[in-house]
Amino acid sequence: MTHRAWSGRWLGVVGAVLALTGAAAFQRPSPAAAGTSERRDVTLAQDGHAEWLAARDALAALTGALTDGDCYDSTANPERRPCIVALDLGSGVDETARRGIAVFGFGVPEGGGARVVMGRDGAGTWQFWFGTQQASVYPLSLPGAAFVCAGGAGVNVRLAPALDAPIVDTLPDLTAMTVEEFLLRAPGAFGPPPPGAGRPSGWYRISAPAAGWVYMDMVVDAAQPDCAFHDAVLGTR
Repeated sequence: MTHRAWSGRWLGVVGAVLALTGAAAFQRPSPAAAGTSERRDVTLAQDGHAEWLAARDALAALTGALTDGDCYDSTANPERRPCIVALDLGSGVDETARRGIAVFGFGVPEGGGARVVMGRDGAGTWQFWFGTQQASVYPLSLPGAAFVCAGGAGVNVRLAPALDAPIVDTLPDLTAMTVEEFLLRAPGAFGPPPPGAGRPSGWYRISAPAAGWVYMDMVVDAAQPDCAFHDAVLGTR
């Protein structure tokens, strides 16, 4: 594929990804910050980044993007393919990946990009969840703090991550929760969704004030001051 074809295709895809709900604005790192080699991947795996690497590789397979830190260099990336970069490789990122969420920078060499969020499904497979430049409605660091936004109706805490699972408790709106794990049930569409495609869906496992599973659209990151942003992005469900 030609340089122009790659550029046109991925500028359009990144634009579509930015229309979805999710994370904070992505800033392109320097090549030195991102790292470059297979040797680095081996080191990362040995240092406990195996789940993060699995999520990154799944995103690369889905998108055809490059993972090398010199992806933005025209010599190393003559086709100008999109780039996946690490936003952070601290211990919190590893723990979050082990609990089902991995976040990456995704951009094109011409400039612009987003943060892309991968979720792990029940089979242990990493799949695309969403991507955007907005602030996050959902908590993306696990374990973490969150609260309930359910249009005033409260949310059911279920024994298992399914709508037909037994209800163990019901929490009123604005109730603080501790989220421990995320499970992606249905992946999102990378780029423009096909006609009739449903939204991604998933569940958070919480440990307080009750133990069980809560549907993702009722869970709001504690960094948000109230339900206003949630309601603007997702509506009152």
